[in-house]
Amino acid sequence: MSGFNPPTTLTPGQTRTFSVVFAPQSTQNASGSISFVSNASNSNLTISISGTGTAPGQLAVSPTNLSFGSVVDGTSVSLPASLSAKGSSVTVNSANVSTSGFTLGGLSFPITIAAGQSASFTVTFTPESSGVANAALSFESNATKSPTVESLTGTGTTSAGSGYNARTDLISQPYPNPIPCPSESGCSSGGALTGANYWFTPSDFPTTPIVRVTDGGIPAAQSPQHQANTSCDAGSEVNDWNMNDDRFTICGIPQHQILYGFNTATNQVTLDTTFALINTTSAYFSYTQPYIMYHGHQCGSGVSGCPEYDLGIFSYDTTCSGGIATCNPSPVLVVDVSTACSISALQRNPNSEFSEGITVSGDDQTFSGPASSTVGQGSTGDAYAITWNRNNGCSYWNTSTGQVYTNGTLVGTIGIPDRFTIHNSRIGKGGQELKVEGTVGTCGGTCPGLQSATDKYFWTIGTTAVTYTTSGNGCGHSAIGYSLWVNKCDGLSSPSGNVNGLFSWTFAAPSTFKSLPALESGYPSPAQANGAHMSWANDNASDTAPFIALMQAGTGIYNTFSAIDAWDNELLAVSTNGSGEVYRLAHTYANGLEFTPGSISQDGKYLLWTTNWDGMLGNTDGTDTPCTIDMNCRVDVFMAVLPIIQ
Repeated sequence: MSGFNPPTTLTPGQTRTFSVVFAPQSTQNASGSISFVSNASNSNLTISISGTGTAPGQLAVSPTNLSFGSVVDGTSVSLPASLSAKGSSVTVNSANVSTSGFTLGGLSFPITIAAGQSASFTVTFTPESSGVANAALSFESNATKSPTVESLTGTGTTSAGSGYNARTDLISQPYPNPIPCPSESGCSSGGALTGANYWFTPSDFPTTPIVRVTDGGIPAAQSPQHQANTSCDAGSEVNDWNMNDDRFTICGIPQHQILYGFNTATNQVTLDTTFALINTTSAYFSYTQPYIMYHGHQCGSGVSGCPEYDLGIFSYDTTCSGGIATCNPSPVLVVDVSTACSISALQRNPNSEFSEGITVSGDDQTFSGPASSTVGQGSTGDAYAITWNRNNGCSYWNTSTGQVYTNGTLVGTIGIPDRFTIHNSRIGKGGQELKVEGTVGTCGGTCPGLQSATDKYFWTIGTTAVTYTTSGNGCGHSAIGYSLWVNKCDGLSSPSGNVNGLFSWTFAAPSTFKSLPALESGYPSPAQANGAHMSWANDNASDTAPFIALMQAGTGIYNTFSAIDAWDNELLAVSTNGSGEVYRLAHTYANGLEFTPGSISQDGKYLLWTTNWDGMLGNTDGTDTPCTIDMNCRVDVFMAVLPIIQ
């Protein structure tokens, strides 16, 4: 109490003011009284006082790391972010950006954020010169641990997306004759079982050196069949490379996720012979932490914070101070998804699974993965398109019922009738959209979006807003960026009327496409019905980095070997910056493979892909006896060292 210092005398009609300060020492109710003793008729005057101690306000920023990727000098890219208050309301008084080139928008100070509420803002990056720019955005407030800091990073470039010192013509390029042998030991008899770390440059594309990554000598603990694929999901929408290009992960066949080191100076690879994730899906490297790799799988017994059989997301530190050959990184639990999402069907259920590998947003804050309560997403169980954010928790779309939940609370039901199980789901690098592909033949009722080849849905995470492609040109394999997605349609798949081409689309209008390049002038042959896998881990925030299309050839289900037109069985880098350029990097040397999966590095400098090298890698029985295409030819992983323009 202050402002009153007894004894004091009050004359008739006179008043005296004072104040009482409440300074709680704990978060609970407190009560008391103030008693005044005087010579008045009511000589004992008592005033009751009470108050409730509340937790100090906490201010959080999401995401904590905002990555803009590559942005052309003199242009701007804006990304969304938000502040949220917990415990009690927080007043934010000011903000400061430590480096020019980044500007804050959307907030006026001071601003008070009520507990449980958030305030959105944007950060704009306008690079002033080429190179990496880093900054700290600090918010001063009355919250505990003020200031609250968001890390900002971006790279200024001189051109809209990296290009390559490679051919862009449309002249058919035959394979070399003879086909180059991918082994220093030669290819006599039935093939080259050995050859890992053999580095050579084929004559057909002389600006792209090639390194053979795997051979028949992979230990059985890493690959029981002594073969390898770039992905345990047999897809290309993965991020197999770390930020520094000196770690990558591939799949020992069958379903063994394994780890490699790479020396960028010598172009030599080293296998971690002590590490393997068995019977599993693909891993995914972080875009912001150089050596952190993520993987989603069931929790085993004894995992702290995750009951056995719950689905968990784990991180692995691949720094490997003792050397990559015996790194064997240990799993660290990031989140128990089954519990965080309050999905009882996935809790302690030995039949639950991530049906494909998890994917991670560009700021390392949001994780996604398709999950099912039954192995193989059978008709007896539900399928879930799951996302989990480090700050905002879990949102998921139950594609079997159409219901959307956030942190265990029903948000509502999507506005379309489609109900299905999931083929795969991939998060955009911006972390706001999820691409979900349904499994053909699993529609429960009416599924206008689940046509045989245009089965792509786009979910605005945490809402009931779901759109899908209505254009037949949405067929084929695809890849997802920040605000665009790209695909290769073969011109043959149903529904009829689609076009053989490469296309880009926006999430906002998933049925309006742009041809890459223009079909009328840039495509080798409109009748050419080749499919392709897509890889776009190198995308930037302005969606101007070229994506990789691993093209096949022929009109049948399986790939043929002969290159008749340009792009047949070629590794292409397709521009999305409006230039129309398609860079021809190398031949795939794949014969009879239905699709050629691959994975581009985050900086666009290296490309892994799977091939049987025209049956020249030996027999699946582990011998170098001749093999039969489509039956018993080994496959290995190769790496293209791409001629990127710096």
